[in-house]
This record gives sequence, C-alpha cells and structure tokens, in this order.
Amino acid sequence: MATWDEVLAEFNGRAPDQAAQIAWLNERTQHYLAAISALRGGNNVLLYGSAFLQKPQVPGWAITITGEDMNGLMPVIHGMDWSKGLTIV
Repeated sequence: MATWDEVLAEFNGRAPDQAAQIAWLNERTQHYLAAISALRGGNNVLLYGSAFLQKPQVPGWAITITGEDMNGLMPVIHGMDWSKGLTIV
C-alpha cells in the first residue's frame, strides 16, 4: 500500500489533462479500496471523506460521521452483502 506522499507524487508526475487525471484518480481509488478489502478478508469498504485537513478551524463534530449523514450513507450501503462485514475508511 502506498503512502499519501507516494500517491501524490505519482499524481503530480502525470500530464495535466483534467479528464485523464480524473480517470486516474478513480482507478487508483478503486485499486486501493479493493486492496483494503482484500486485507480485511473481503469486507465491503466504504470511503468516507471530510475536509478535516483543509479546514482545521471547523469543529470536530461538524466533520465526523453523525446521524445527519444517514441520508447520504443509506443509498451507499443499500444492497451490500452484510455477511462480508464493513470497513469504513
């Protein structure tokens, strides 16, 4: 598994074509989520992102998973095979 600095260096070494960058980011995200799933015994993997690094002034309760996230999470987890478990990153 690569470090953030390694992924960022690989991204920055690519051509600045926005469509190609988006495709690369999507492919790498899928690759690493699949790798995490394999390490976790085949679990479903959910990537939850927030801006905590970019917005350090925002209070912690505003950038954590809360009940208010239910509407966004429900469609993501609907239909998952729960026998596989769930890993949230």
